[in-house]
Amino acid sequence: MSRGPLPGAKTATGASIVRVAFDGFLACTLLLAGAGPVSAARHDPIQCCRTAASGATKCRVKSPLACRTNGGIDMGPGTCDPDPCGSVAAASPTSTTTTEAPTTTSAVPTSTTTTDAPTTTTQASSTTSTTLPPCGTFLLKWGTPTGSGNGELIQPSGVATDGSGNVYVADTGDHRIQRFDASGVFLATWGSHGTGNGQFDSPTGVATDGSGNVYVADTRNHRIQKFDASGAFLATWGSPGTGNGQFLSAVGVATDGSGNVYVADSGRDPDDRYGEGPRRPRIQKFDANGTFLTAWGSLGSGDGQFASPSGVAADGSGHVYVADPGNHRMQKFDASGTFLATWGSYGSGDGQFEYPYGVATDGSGNVYVADTGNHRIQKFDASGTFLATWGSEGSGDGQFERPTGVTIDGGRNVYVADTGNHRIQKFACP
Repeated sequence: MSRGPLPGAKTATGASIVRVAFDGFLACTLLLAGAGPVSAARHDPIQCCRTAASGATKCRVKSPLACRTNGGIDMGPGTCDPDPCGSVAAASPTSTTTTEAPTTTSAVPTSTTTTDAPTTTTQASSTTSTTLPPCGTFLLKWGTPTGSGNGELIQPSGVATDGSGNVYVADTGDHRIQRFDASGVFLATWGSHGTGNGQFDSPTGVATDGSGNVYVADTRNHRIQKFDASGAFLATWGSPGTGNGQFLSAVGVATDGSGNVYVADSGRDPDDRYGEGPRRPRIQKFDANGTFLTAWGSLGSGDGQFASPSGVAADGSGHVYVADPGNHRMQKFDASGTFLATWGSYGSGDGQFEYPYGVATDGSGNVYVADTGNHRIQKFDASGTFLATWGSEGSGDGQFERPTGVTIDGGRNVYVADTGNHRIQKFACP
């Protein structure tokens, strides 16, 4: 549910990529009796964290080597027995996570003594503690910017998941869709550069429905294409233009629980380099077969207007969220396009944005935004109240270079299309 390459994007080899026009405390956890390690790769980093007086959680990454050299055993991502973090409170963090306070549940220690002189039996005390990691805990990554091989990515912009645990990536620079499992293992790919059925020209958005179908915003071909989960072509609709069912630049696509399809048209043809062509930024709504149902939006900064809508997402309550990067804000509508709310302004503070391109929702109605220009992800509740943020500019684990796509699976794992770093990153957000 996210957007394509930003203007001026290049591959790792320096070759220009076709432009899509837009204006514009996992702390080192001490495992106590009964607490199991988190399953993940042994090389995943350990985050040593402390909570400041403000409530913000400051983290820095420690390697599994730090765990072992402190006499511990590396149990998985962020877990070490015993805790190697020691003096972390005095360390300078390399990443910052601001989240709700972690939830801790503890069983009260119990001691039972039975005396029948002269014999005494005492049951040893036991304590079970489970600490949830903060939203934005890095889990894993995949993708290399080396070409068009399986699992390689060039400017990935859209990412979506289905109910079977598959992850679909709009590999924009390679003009194709790739499918992975939840661990990043390559499963399948389809598409090539062209205009035929099943071919693409800079696909930027991808979404799935409850039946496992896959919808792709085929941006420079001015259309939506529909496939089954294996990549078999099913249908297509759209053509260049500003009429109902036509697109100038279809960049975002989403579905709702009723099978409706929402398309974000940024309102400017990607080939219109000088802004001389028509402008009609809007959201269009279709049924699952591509039949036009309604549309809303116009050029501007008022409520319900857009500068360049890019990301679109629907929640289980019939709300539609739109990332409006040109206006540096989010907007919320009902399923018919009636304006409900907006939040955000230009800046780098909590709840502010710099060209937000991607948006996704979870089963609780929370909203996740790819804050592209600020190289981070922000989380809000359904009313736009700020909840958490993570990320900074860079190429390390948990860092981003212009992330444009975001989605979340049923296990509260967040997947981010880290566009400028040509990879997908996966995070925990319990």
